[in-house]
Amino acid sequence: MTGDDVRWSPPDVSPDSYIFSSTKSGLPSNPLLMPSIGNGNIATVIYRDRIFMNGLYNGAGKQSHRAAIPALNLLKIRDTLETDVFSLNCLTGTFTHEQHRDGVRVVHSVYAHKTIPSLLVNHISMSRVESEEETLIQLQGGTDFHSPDLVMEATAASISTECFTGKILVRESEDYQLQISSIHIVMDKLPEEIELPSGQESICFTFIMSIDVTKERSLAQYTEGKRLAASSALYQLHCESWTGQWQESRIDVWSSDLLTTQTVYGCQYYLMSSLPSLSYYQSFAPGEFFGLSPESLAYGDMSEDDYLGHVFWDQETWMYSPFLLLQPQLAQSMLNTRLRVLNQARKNAVNNKVEGAQFPWEQGVSGIPVSPSDDCEKYELHINADISLAIRQLAYAIGSVSQELRQLAEELADFWMSRVTWLEEKKQFGIVGVMPPDEFNYPVDNSAYTNTAAKLSIQLPGELLSLFSSAEDASGTASAVYHKRADSYDMYVPFDETLKYHPEFDGYDIKNAGHNIVKQADVVLMGFPLCAETSTIVRKNDLELYEKVTTPNGPAMTWSMFCVGHLELNETSRAEPLFDRQLAQCTQPFKV
Repeated sequence: MTGDDVRWSPPDVSPDSYIFSSTKSGLPSNPLLMPSIGNGNIATVIYRDRIFMNGLYNGAGKQSHRAAIPALNLLKIRDTLETDVFSLNCLTGTFTHEQHRDGVRVVHSVYAHKTIPSLLVNHISMSRVESEEETLIQLQGGTDFHSPDLVMEATAASISTECFTGKILVRESEDYQLQISSIHIVMDKLPEEIELPSGQESICFTFIMSIDVTKERSLAQYTEGKRLAASSALYQLHCESWTGQWQESRIDVWSSDLLTTQTVYGCQYYLMSSLPSLSYYQSFAPGEFFGLSPESLAYGDMSEDDYLGHVFWDQETWMYSPFLLLQPQLAQSMLNTRLRVLNQARKNAVNNKVEGAQFPWEQGVSGIPVSPSDDCEKYELHINADISLAIRQLAYAIGSVSQELRQLAEELADFWMSRVTWLEEKKQFGIVGVMPPDEFNYPVDNSAYTNTAAKLSIQLPGELLSLFSSAEDASGTASAVYHKRADSYDMYVPFDETLKYHPEFDGYDIKNAGHNIVKQADVVLMGFPLCAETSTIVRKNDLELYEKVTTPNGPAMTWSMFCVGHLELNETSRAEPLFDRQLAQCTQPFKV
């Protein structure tokens, strides 16, 4: 499929920059490409039979994945028409299905409440356009009670409500006793049909599902949701929270190309729907935030060829940066997901006979290694430098860093100082036996990206002390010690003096491209996000040489990084086609 095919088929029929719409025939054939709704605590893909919850995982060790909660609240209008319109409104975090039938306008809205984090809500309104006749709408409700990850049990029921519990089958780590192990559901029973009586102009129906880790919290949020719905305040509160977050900060793009504008808003929406809210109603803030996975909170079980809900380098390297500038409190919540498992990271370091703290390539709930790939877990160590880079960016962006993050920066530096090897021939330090961002080539020695990022990590504690010297270090003694220690670790980075470029690792030959295909942006990341000092000609050569040998089918971030590199050099004509190439990763019509 070409870039143009992805961009324009099936079409988005909405003229608005923040609303993505489709008719029935334009809905994606792949159900995973339907839009998702979420609030950082719970999320689901529209019309899918499962819901996911922040921190709820099933499976031991490498079998760890998000636990699938049955979408018992799944509700659809049974008979759809070709003229029906299905829309995602990014401004309000709401999915709607609008139908005009027999002179009556029917709007079915679905949303994960932004400030009451346990609630998933179905709202259906019926209003007359022409007919005065009684109108019945048939509904298709609920899904299979079974979950592959939870032991589900019905615990109570009344005329209008149902209650359930679910317990995970297997903990990620038996040593981690804080893992969420059960959920409690309180929900409205779903009808098979709804009616607009003859002579009545309009009617509304609201069906609420509440999911939380305790019965008391689940019931309290359900009860408050019903109270607010009775006064038509539930949806208003949700919309006010979403629009308030957009108004506080966002990225706007003024472009004659509507797709570009929509894509930028869509990217922001999907990230925000997987992050905690900036404010909560009453005392309903959820527990800890467990991290941002590449595929968002709405995916992650074993049925998908995806990321299983694990946290990778993507959190700190790709998804963290925009929030650091726009909503830094959300960026800090991402770093807090690393502090949450710092004790386990220290144990990981001990187990691997290194110092400091070592984070796993893939992090679930406990901080133990959970990657299905033994090779990635063993060799892809740059995750520890990526976390350190995020702390550095925070320091310069907001002008402060907590004591806990400064301690984390020190322990990450300790990890790298214990992992380097003295290269006698080079009279410098290097790092052997790693997997760089280019996962096609491993294990390799002296990855240009890894060594550069590790050097920055080693330097960071001294930088932080210089930037934020405390009363205990008023003389600058500790800062000087850290700087001296960092300076003693002169890190070797491969460089070809003839071609004036950075080989990806020792022995990499750019001229033998058939044997050195690159999976994704790697060396070019030395420009952004590492901001390593290099000459214009070297930066240009790195971009041009690696663009030729990078697979066209790699991860989504690749071409955006080449685009950024050429913009850095003021080469807009080179950047534009790369921007379009990146944009083609976005599927239509819902910008997934």
